[in-house]
Amino acid sequence: MKCLGSYIILTLLSIVSVFSAPPSRYLERNVEIGDFKYHLYSDGKATIYKVLEDDLEEVTIPGSIEYNHKYYLVNEIAAKTFTNKSIYKIIVDSSNTDLLIKKNAFYETRLCKEFAVYSQYVSAEIGGFSGIGNYVQFLGAGIPHLVDTYSEKLLKKWNLPVRKNYQYVKDSERNEELIKLGEKVQETFGHYDNAAYPNSVANVMFMGVGSSEGLSRLYRVIAITMGIPDDEVLAGGDNIHFSWNYVKINIGKGKKWYILDIIKTTEWNVYKGFTTDAKKVEYLKSFYGEYYDIKASNFVIFNNRYNYPYESRYNYNLTENFNSWLSRNNGGIRA
Repeated sequence: MKCLGSYIILTLLSIVSVFSAPPSRYLERNVEIGDFKYHLYSDGKATIYKVLEDDLEEVTIPGSIEYNHKYYLVNEIAAKTFTNKSIYKIIVDSSNTDLLIKKNAFYETRLCKEFAVYSQYVSAEIGGFSGIGNYVQFLGAGIPHLVDTYSEKLLKKWNLPVRKNYQYVKDSERNEELIKLGEKVQETFGHYDNAAYPNSVANVMFMGVGSSEGLSRLYRVIAITMGIPDDEVLAGGDNIHFSWNYVKINIGKGKKWYILDIIKTTEWNVYKGFTTDAKKVEYLKSFYGEYYDIKASNFVIFNNRYNYPYESRYNYNLTENFNSWLSRNNGGIRA
């Protein structure tokens, strides 16, 4: 009986110690440092939750801050941090090692013209840039990671795979997922040539609208994130005005390059969504009339992936004749 009593006491003490233990992460204090107000947490992380000034030419999101001789890593921008603030240029410092932009962080930001991401460890929730304005340009070495991680979130939302190995997947399954991706891109993003920087993948992705070139580039980036090899999905066009995607698929006659047009497709199934060069030429001739000599042999593809300023350090052609690309890469045949 004595042993049983001791066991009960030990059990109660264990329960008390669990409930009385401090949480692993808790808010230490709120502070003002530089241009921002921060939540400082016990795990050494800091969240930006307010901009102090209403009008600023430029602000920089730092990688870390110091308070009372302790360093905190800036790892989050909270919702509505920039609401009703006029800021021309926003910079994410290259020293940042893990920054999450929460949904609506830049909601109703005014006059922003440039968002520069110099850290390659920045990600955003879906809607993170909602309301940032209509004239902003996204740039910086961190754009690829920001876009790719955003693509992952979109794919999960759409119940599509992320970085799937398609090597041993049936052609029918692969084709259906490419079609579903096209349908989701069309549903989610609008076609508007007069948007800010409409050919940039980041601008289309974060602002929700873009040109046919921008939408085609966006589809390619997300398809690659889905797991399609980058040499089996391309963005290209007629080298005049219209753009579309080329996808290398097998729909019963061996692998060939078919066209998938995000804007023009109205029936999203394998036999209506994928079309041939001949059918695209026929449509373009009816659209342009006799003023242009439309030939599939003049169609081009875009070599750069994200299309943001200074994306490539190498001096190569941003567009290339598709036939030349196929010959150079032993890329197969067109449907």
